[in-house]
Amino acid sequence: MNKQQMTDIVDRVEGALTELSGLMADPAAVVVDEVREGFERLEKIWGAKGFIDAAFAYAADRAGAGKYVGAVHTSEYLTRALGVSKSEARARLRRGDALFAPPGNEPRPEPDPEPGETEEQRRAREEAAERIRREEAERRRREEAAQRKARDAARKAESAEKQAMIIRELEHLNTYSDPTYQELLASALDEAGRRPLEDLRTWLRGRIRQANRKGRTPEGKKDPFAALRKRKIVIGAQDADGGAHVSMYLDGAGLAILKAALAPGRLPGANASVPAEEDHRPSAARLVDQLMVILRRYLDGDSALARTGVGSVVVSMTAAELGDLRADDRFPTNTGHLLTPADILRLGAARHDIGVLHDEQGAALDLGRTSRSASLTQRLALFAQELCCTRPECTTGLCDSEIHHMVSWLAKGNTDIENLTILCRTHHPANRDQRDGAGGLGHMDKDPDTGRAGWTPPDGGPVELNETEFQQHSAGAKIRRRRPPPGDAA
Repeated sequence: MNKQQMTDIVDRVEGALTELSGLMADPAAVVVDEVREGFERLEKIWGAKGFIDAAFAYAADRAGAGKYVGAVHTSEYLTRALGVSKSEARARLRRGDALFAPPGNEPRPEPDPEPGETEEQRRAREEAAERIRREEAERRRREEAAQRKARDAARKAESAEKQAMIIRELEHLNTYSDPTYQELLASALDEAGRRPLEDLRTWLRGRIRQANRKGRTPEGKKDPFAALRKRKIVIGAQDADGGAHVSMYLDGAGLAILKAALAPGRLPGANASVPAEEDHRPSAARLVDQLMVILRRYLDGDSALARTGVGSVVVSMTAAELGDLRADDRFPTNTGHLLTPADILRLGAARHDIGVLHDEQGAALDLGRTSRSASLTQRLALFAQELCCTRPECTTGLCDSEIHHMVSWLAKGNTDIENLTILCRTHHPANRDQRDGAGGLGHMDKDPDTGRAGWTPPDGGPVELNETEFQQHSAGAKIRRRRPPPGDAA
């Protein structure tokens, strides 16, 4: 496909959607009996978008599309250029790999010669090696055929939502499953045309359980670490009440440890300020309270001093806010969450409180060039000043970020506040220290007008600042908002 072909196709799609949107401007005038079949057909046709999205994501990844937005990861290009969420970008890349990347599993090892092996042992070893090579070739053939079948099915699939669900469910497949990932993908996409979404999910989960039970390592053994490989904790976004859903997957040993540690909290009255007979907390809430006790004990333990602030909860607020505190105020933390005064009280008093002094522009005071690594105090000062990654549009908190020298250490850049900023682990590798725009990468620098850290595009354009809603919760941003506009009387 060339540029002109793509332009013509997009123009036709845009024209048709614009026309349809205009016709639907007054839904009360729509005669459903006359148009419903067309809308049913449109929904089925729209399923092809899932295949197209996956194909483009795969092509973009191969082209290193991050360079088009000054990044190194294709997911960053998809989120910034296409406007999709991070989770959707990852999903498209996963679908693209599943449908187009060459299938590849760890090959089975061939037997090594034994010391002093006899001629008969050598022949047996070579026959075994040849058998393994034939089986591996057959497996590759099956997987490639299954992938071709999956691609054909994905092109005809009537629902992009079903395709996305299939890829999510297949994440639970073990490394050495039987059938393989590609074979199950092809089967699931084939079933997608015959089953509604929830029934398809149930069907697929059953097949995944069977495939995991049947799977064997290249040595022909059941994988003893299958569950351990899949361990993870996922923390969701905060909702309107300030809470979030947390899910995890643990192996057997992890489950046993967790259950044993939580067990004391099940008892009425445990971790409560009332007698057992007055403890009306639900059982699930008691387990959460027990987990909080365990975590607080860890954070309050002697290991805290050795962690140099890592694993600490830091809350940022200005003196003005502290003097006019309201119950519904929300204050940012280094973990990327917003806490109410009640949340902060429940955290308890810290062993060492650290305050950060800001100037009238919201900037923190400097420290000198003492070492390459930023000190704990510097990290806290940057947190109070900037709160999160300073690349435009990023909301990643300090806990998931790193401290960056805007003028690199190798170029004699000082480790002081004026030369430091916060960059997340996605944007830090995308910074070009040489400042020459090579590879489509920009660099972090100070904005000459505001003194704030921001991103300079690879073409040398003006510094772009992070103006996200989350960044506006930083103490530095709050102080800047209180300053009178230029030209006003002091």
